[in-house]
Amino acid sequence: MDILIQLISSLSKEEQRNFKLFLNRTNSSAERKDEMLFNYIKNSYPNYDEENINKKLYYTEDKNALYRLKNRLAEDVSKSLYLLHYAISDYNKCLYYISLSHVFFNKKNKTLLQFFIKKAEVTGVQNEFYDLLIVIYNFKIKIASDFLEVSPEEFINQRNNAQKTLDKLNQIEEVVAVLSYRIRTFQLHTSSKQNKVLELLEKTIKEFSKDKTIKNSTTFKVKTYNAISRILLQKQDYVSLERYLRHTYADFKKNNLFDKNNHEVKIQLITYWINALYKNQKYYDSLKLTTELKNAIEEFNYLHYEKYLFFYYNSRIINYSTLENSFEKRVSILTEAINNHIIQKQTNHLAILYSNLALAYFDNQDYKNALRNILKLINSRHFEQLDMGFQCKLIFAELMIRFELNDIEYVSAQFLKIKRKYNAFLKLPSNSRDKDFLNLLTLLSKDYRHTKKKKLVISSLKIFTNKYSNENYNDVINYNPWIEKQIEIIKGHTTNKLQNH
Repeated sequence: MDILIQLISSLSKEEQRNFKLFLNRTNSSAERKDEMLFNYIKNSYPNYDEENINKKLYYTEDKNALYRLKNRLAEDVSKSLYLLHYAISDYNKCLYYISLSHVFFNKKNKTLLQFFIKKAEVTGVQNEFYDLLIVIYNFKIKIASDFLEVSPEEFINQRNNAQKTLDKLNQIEEVVAVLSYRIRTFQLHTSSKQNKVLELLEKTIKEFSKDKTIKNSTTFKVKTYNAISRILLQKQDYVSLERYLRHTYADFKKNNLFDKNNHEVKIQLITYWINALYKNQKYYDSLKLTTELKNAIEEFNYLHYEKYLFFYYNSRIINYSTLENSFEKRVSILTEAINNHIIQKQTNHLAILYSNLALAYFDNQDYKNALRNILKLINSRHFEQLDMGFQCKLIFAELMIRFELNDIEYVSAQFLKIKRKYNAFLKLPSNSRDKDFLNLLTLLSKDYRHTKKKKLVISSLKIFTNKYSNENYNDVINYNPWIEKQIEIIKGHTTNKLQNH
């Protein structure tokens, strides 16, 4: 592995700009070989050709000079990254203060040494960086008599306390790691026992925990909750997830473990629980729990209100979308959410709400209002900020709605524009389903009414639904049910305005 190539290819645009500034801080010569090498690697990746760049830079087959340049450039890129990111987190900042304290220790500057070692300690204590605090206290023990002019006994006690805490945290990490592995590899659905996850948790704690207080540690419980809930989500085991979250929420409340510091954990847990109930088709239970979510996001003076307000609205929307005779309620919630000033600042969330409002009208066969709402989004300033995949699904939803409105001429006129704009995106293997669906729309717009081609069109539609039937897709309007409807129309089993077009 060539570390320099890995380094340069990993840089973001901001990091690249910062490196150029770092490189030219002392010499801005236009013929810098290090900058030429940097640009060559950046622009040619992943097709880096060492022979080629060596001849361009040194006009020789001997690569020793190039290797020295590469080593120096790797050092400079690393330094540039460190300077840019030293304060990106408190952990990095703490390391930075430790480094500076060592610099001034070597310079025998007592005042600045004391200043920076104190800054490091305060940062470590505030953020509970026990691994760094042990490094800090070891250093303070070493320099106590000569530079700090105090007895090292206090620092020895502080180091020992930090070590005990770190040992406990390490043990927590070990138990959680083993538990995570066991849950990932164990086939939970094979058991008829309803609380298999909880049994696995208890068994793992007994086997791997030497410290008996770990079981009741808030840190351990939060880490365990994070690990188990995410694994069960990945496995899409919503039955086990629902049971586990119900037990965990009750346990946290019973032992008063929810507080301001971990309040986001509470909100997230309720959100996961709502979604698990929804996935398990317990829609009324899920809706009932949205009241708990609303109360949670308003706690501690609306501490996480803006971040989770969308999830409150969305929790209600997904449940009402499944219940009969809930169209008006669904539209009312969506309209309220769209008009909320907090939601309006969040482009992606606003886009999801508009697409859901269009879907609500589509499901109610009010195609004009469905089209009106999808166009509000497609024609808005937000559209180009959306993920390209979501853009495609919104455009396809518009075409599906226009099919229902018998606007075939408009639909036909869009295919070339779509293919031009999204050609590179649709060519990716991961987007083959969207590409195939676009081809089906093209086929339907041309051959919908041609009796001689009925079998060909129906066959193409069935191939699509069979090919893409076993996965969950985040369509704005689900492709497969719509395609199945078109098959019935072509067969003549139902009527549609398109037949008379």
